[in-house]
Amino acid sequence: MSKSFLERLDSEARDLLLAVARPVSHAKGERLVRHGDPSRGAYVLREGAAEATVTLPGGEKLSVAKFGAGAVFGEMALIERGTCTATVTATESLAGWFIERDDFRALVAQRVPGALRVQHTLTLVLSDKLRHPRANPTAPTRSPM
Repeated sequence: MSKSFLERLDSEARDLLLAVARPVSHAKGERLVRHGDPSRGAYVLREGAAEATVTLPGGEKLSVAKFGAGAVFGEMALIERGTCTATVTATESLAGWFIERDDFRALVAQRVPGALRVQHTLTLVLSDKLRHPRANPTAPTRSPM
């Protein structure tokens, strides 16, 4: 099993990232992001779980990812402006951090070694998701009806 995003960061890089992050908590069933809304940043889960779904033509929901403690999602929003590609809902109470795009960009612009390691680790996470779509939690699975 591969390491979570937070586990991949050394303590200096993790501290730098969390210094620009805002603590968040959501109850089971709460929606964190909605498909089609403008993306604003990324979430890192400290505890709890969430699921990303898309709605297919005809109304069927398709589960495209499940996230647990240590996971990151929405990370593309830290790199470029765009829209949310799925709706993410808390499947149990969760707590973690939200990192705004502008705060992340300001962190990386400092060009300090720890900030560059955060950016590098984020790039590795994205690369892994693209390279191994079936070996990570973003692989599509049908939700039970």
